[in-house]
Amino acid sequence: MLELHHISKVFNVHGRAIFALKNVSCQFREKELYVVAGPNGSGKTTLLRIAAFNLLPSSGEIFLDGVYINPQNSLLRIQLRSSLISFSPQHPCLPLWLTGTEAARFIPNIRKDLFEYYCTVLKAEDVLKRPLGELSMGTRKKANHAFVLSRVAKYYIFDEPFAFLDDTSQECLREIFFDLTGKMSATVIVSTPHNLMQSSTENVIFLENGECVKGPHEI
Repeated sequence: MLELHHISKVFNVHGRAIFALKNVSCQFREKELYVVAGPNGSGKTTLLRIAAFNLLPSSGEIFLDGVYINPQNSLLRIQLRSSLISFSPQHPCLPLWLTGTEAARFIPNIRKDLFEYYCTVLKAEDVLKRPLGELSMGTRKKANHAFVLSRVAKYYIFDEPFAFLDDTSQECLREIFFDLTGKMSATVIVSTPHNLMQSSTENVIFLENGECVKGPHEI
């Protein structure tokens, strides 16, 4: 289980302290699907980046399976990102001059068979043979999802995964998330500003102005 205790994040913007998160506490239990919802600017991306050990909190504590994770231990954070967590950022940086097949060779811990499988399931076979820069934004988004999904992990974290996807692709991705928590026994954490996933699970964390106004397992 991944636990975030009293997490705050402050950014310095032109000499002013801006709180992106204010004393947020939540738990992400194994084999469950979680939705982090809220309007733009509510702190969703910041929360997911901290949960993925991609961003340091300003204060608060993180526990993984009951063990305290020292945020200053850079080596441990890198090891956790490599072995346990697969994170899809809202705006992924893809090598646009390479095909998906070529790019997969340079991404650590990618399983080629799973990458090809998810490209097929998401109806994005062009990713395998065409430079990513020649593809539409929606297809590039599918390519990034395929990269993330083809890493075997315990926690899959997706920031705004439905952006640029058509209705059919969104439904396909939802089914993949259910398969991950069921067949793969993984935990899936998804952020969204709207109602695309909120009816799919009781585990919904609502953020507003950097604060958790509702959560399933508040600490």
